[in-house]
Amino acid sequence: MAVHETFSREFQEYLISREQWFVYLEDYRHALAHRIPLYVAPYTLNPVKLNEHNELDRQKNDAHSRRDYDLWLTLDAEQEEVGKFTPFMMHSFSEGARPVGFHFQVLADWNTVVEMADKFLHELAT
Repeated sequence: MAVHETFSREFQEYLISREQWFVYLEDYRHALAHRIPLYVAPYTLNPVKLNEHNELDRQKNDAHSRRDYDLWLTLDAEQEEVGKFTPFMMHSFSEGARPVGFHFQVLADWNTVVEMADKFLHELAT
């Protein structure tokens, strides 16, 4: 915080206004850097399709038990078609992490970094 106090009041207020962003960023950074690899699910499932998905899973298990790997691959492709790819990411299922829209969040984070850099350069110029 010693460096923080050397900034203008306006820039300090700006950094304070972005505090929740820093909390989110730190949470993901620590989890991904030290504990949990980023997980992007191959697809999400509409609850209406749950029974169909589970039946295909049962059939896949049966095919695997019979060592019918060609059928297993066919059923696996069918099962993926039941779902829909939605680019969400999470760093943990057990630490209270919330799914975050991957592409949208990357763009939003980039915009925040650019905005912050612009304000920082302005701060240095004054």
